[in-house]
Amino acid sequence: MRRTSSRLRPAGNTTAPTRTSAPANGTRRYGAGGEHQYVRLAEAMKLNERAALAACSWGAFQILGSNFQAAGYPSVQAFVYSTCQSEAIQLFGFCNFVKTNPGMHKALKAEDWAGFASRYNGPGYKQNSYDTKMANAFKKFGGR
Repeated sequence: MRRTSSRLRPAGNTTAPTRTSAPANGTRRYGAGGEHQYVRLAEAMKLNERAALAACSWGAFQILGSNFQAAGYPSVQAFVYSTCQSEAIQLFGFCNFVKTNPGMHKALKAEDWAGFASRYNGPGYKQNSYDTKMANAFKKFGGR
């Protein structure tokens, strides 16, 4: 994945409001999902709005905000705003994201589900059987 986060440096106070390392007891690093995560995002945005938005995954396709350009947007703010509008707009961003990543695009066109999943979800894709789920969905909805 193309990353732009190296340009998104914290401004002002750089003291993190919450821990950033994995807990020793093996629990989830950021806690359960839900509305309270928006409180955490708001706190991070006080430090640096762009960096906070870029550090989050957005929409049904969970595209990292730092990939806003690959998704077809001029800024992370525009990407986040658009993602919050509709699923159709999220699909638009996903298609752009895939097309701007040649290896990912090639794997998807070749129906290479493991190749696509490894590029899109990273090396842990097998843990969640993403490749198998995509292959099954493809068949279910009329693919070969």
